[in-house]
Amino acid sequence: MCILIGYSIILISKFILVDVMNNDKLSLDFFRNNDLACSEFRIKKNDSIITVPFVYCDFFNKVSLDFLNCIRRLENTKISPSAYNQEYLFVFTDFFACMEQFISVIYTLIYFYKINFSIPDEKKALKIFRKDYKDTIFELCSAISLSKKEYYKTGLSGKIAELEDARNYILHGNFGRIKTKNTKITKYPLTINCEDIMEEINIIINFINYFRFIFNGLDLMPHVSLFINDAIIFKKIDSFFYKFLCPYFKNVLNKHNLKATRDYNLSTIPLKSIENPIVERIDVLTKVKEEKKYCIKMNVEDTNLYVSELLGFFTEKEIRESQGNIKLPNYYR
Repeated sequence: MCILIGYSIILISKFILVDVMNNDKLSLDFFRNNDLACSEFRIKKNDSIITVPFVYCDFFNKVSLDFLNCIRRLENTKISPSAYNQEYLFVFTDFFACMEQFISVIYTLIYFYKINFSIPDEKKALKIFRKDYKDTIFELCSAISLSKKEYYKTGLSGKIAELEDARNYILHGNFGRIKTKNTKITKYPLTINCEDIMEEINIIINFINYFRFIFNGLDLMPHVSLFINDAIIFKKIDSFFYKFLCPYFKNVLNKHNLKATRDYNLSTIPLKSIENPIVERIDVLTKVKEEKKYCIKMNVEDTNLYVSELLGFFTEKEIRESQGNIKLPNYYR
């Protein structure tokens, strides 16, 4: 059976044990089941359905737009780049997390699609779906009859390992330097700049491209939502990166008379689709209409609670002494 391509629209009613009429004041917990705009994979076998959250696409969209804003700021900056840019560090680590999320989701799909359609118990689920991403990749390869040798031929393993070293350096320890052989990522990850992130994206896109068509008729490459005039246009992240972001970034460097040091290209060849002996099909669905019980009247009055709280937080002496002065944080007792 074929898997449906693209997005379908569904309206889902979920029963939750909350009586809205008897609650004068709701908490944010009430809205945890409000799945408006949530997307999911629906794996179907006969009359049974298993749902898997389709979250990595939203993650990639958010982080890609964050990085795009970094380059837009670089385009019109009046300040020379510095060694340490905290925003770049966040983007770099977030992109790696996006890749890990992609690996987790496709392995989950493989498990229900090819290995076992039934829901595992909690203990087994933790064992299956909480592995290190490298172990999960090898489990995935085994499930689709792909040898480790064939995967290693792509050169992705060594490149991803160096991305992981840089990510771990940023998050877990900032001493010394990392070794780089397969990439041009900086040996001192706290000095990561836009070119390092561009290389990271290029590696991750090649990884996703390798697995993007393993389910017949389904394209797993995430998209980016771009606004132009009054329209929202969705582009696959590989198209966005190679056809738009790469030339745009190069033009930004040229504007400031800076030289590009790397090239980016799509070098992996997608794997063929696997057979599905268990499942009939997988659909991608998005909820677009909110259930009435979640249509709570919000206070639409414009307020400035932030400023009022901030003024109460500072003393008059602090405000007076800070005006017109540049001060550094006080690190001493």
